Amino acid sequence: MGENTDLRTKRRTRQGSKSVKLADVARLAGVSTGSVSRALNEPHKVSAKLRSAVLKAVAELDWVPHAGGRALASLRSRTVGAIIPTLANPNFANEMNAVQRRLIEAGYILLIGCSEYDPDKALMQTRSMIERGVDGLILVGENYSEGLWRLLAKQALPYVITYGLRPGSPHPSVGVDNYQAFVRLTNFVLDQGHRRVAMIAQRTENNDRAEARLRGTLDALTARGIRIPDGQLVEKEWSVAEGRVALREIMSVLPPPTVVICANDFLAVGAVLESQSLGIEVPRDLSVVGFDDVEIAAHLSPPLTTMRVPMYRLGELTADHLIAKLRGAPVAHAVEVDAELIVRGTVGPPRAP
Repeated sequence: MGENTDLRTKRRTRQGSKSVKLADVARLAGVSTGSVSRALNEPHKVSAKLRSAVLKAVAELDWVPHAGGRALASLRSRTVGAIIPTLANPNFANEMNAVQRRLIEAGYILLIGCSEYDPDKALMQTRSMIERGVDGLILVGENYSEGLWRLLAKQALPYVITYGLRPGSPHPSVGVDNYQAFVRLTNFVLDQGHRRVAMIAQRTENNDRAEARLRGTLDALTARGIRIPDGQLVEKEWSVAEGRVALREIMSVLPPPTVVICANDFLAVGAVLESQSLGIEVPRDLSVVGFDDVEIAAHLSPPLTTMRVPMYRLGELTADHLIAKLRGAPVAHAVEVDAELIVRGTVGPPRAP
C-alpha cells in the first residue's frame, strides 16, 4: 500500500514538472515571458541581474524549454558546429575549449566533429550538422571539397575559418599566416649563421597550414640562395615518435645539417630527444626549432625555441567573430593573430668545422 502511494507521488511529481511553462518561470522571476526568452536566448540583451533572476527561477522549477519548439519559434537552434582535424592534438582541444566558453556566454552550445584530415568526412559531418539545424559553423583551414563550399553557400550558413589565414582568401578567417610565420622563423635561424638546413615537415596532404609552413621555409631559403639537400627534407605525421624517426633519417645524410626546422613542436621535441640518444648535443652540434609552443616545449632540456600561437585567444576571437555574424553585426573579413618568436635554449650558432 505504502509502495503504491510512493509511486503515485513520484508520478504526480514528474507530471507536475512537465506542466511547468514559460509563464511560470516569468511569474517566479518577476519578469515578462519576453524577458525570460531574451535571458535564455540572447543574454547579451539583458542585465546580469535579470538573467540571474531568470536562471534562479529555471533552476527552482526544474524547467527545461523544448528545444524543437524554441528552434521553430525563433528559427534558430542556438547551436554552433565545429569541424576540426582531431581532438588528440592539444592545440585544437585548447582552442575548442575557448570557443565553447565564449559560445556558452552567448547562449549557444557547441557540436564538434573530427575530420581526421579527410575532406569526405568533413563534408559528411557538415551535412549532418546542417540537418541538425546548426546556426553557424567553424572550420579549421580551407582544405575541403567543392561540395562543402557549395553546401554552405546554398544553405547561406554563416561560417568562419580558424587557425589558418591565407591573404586573399574568399573565406572569412581568424588565424595565423602560417606562410609568413615560417619565413620569419627560417630567417631567424639563418641570421644565427646556419647554412646547412634540414626540415621535418608535417604531412601536407589535405593540410593547408602544413603546406604553407613548408612553402614559407623553402621560399625564405631560396631568397638567401640556400636549398635543402636531398634526403634532409622529410614529411611526417605530427607526433614525438615521428620526429625521432625523421631526425635519424636526416642525420644519415652527409654532410649533416647544423639546424633542423620542424613544422610543429611535437616533431621538434622528437628531434631533440633523438639527437640526445645519438650523442648529438643540442644546440652545440645541432639547433632545433618548432612551432606552436605547446606546454612541453618550455620544460624540455634544453627548452625549445619555437613560435607561440595563442590557441586560447585564437578560440575566443573565432567564437566572437561567428557570434557577431549570427547577431548581424559587421565583422572584418580576416582577423590575423600574430605568432610570437620564443627564443630558448635549442638554438645557437653553427659549430665551427
